[in-house]
Amino acid sequence: MSVDELMVLELGAGADASAKLRNQIVNYKLQKELLKENKNLVYATWFLAVATIILSGVTLWFG
Repeated sequence: MSVDELMVLELGAGADASAKLRNQIVNYKLQKELLKENKNLVYATWFLAVATIILSGVTLWFG
């Protein structure tokens, strides 16, 4: 469910449902940020793995 859909539901909901939906929106945004940070970590890990393989090859070639 997208943030826009949750906000539309919140407009027509009561106080308790509104608080639940607000929490869902916050959780959704936090999950999105976490996925973005994890994606950057994955890219950094792949970069280091490739660099290690290249340096190992260079070391074996010239070593």
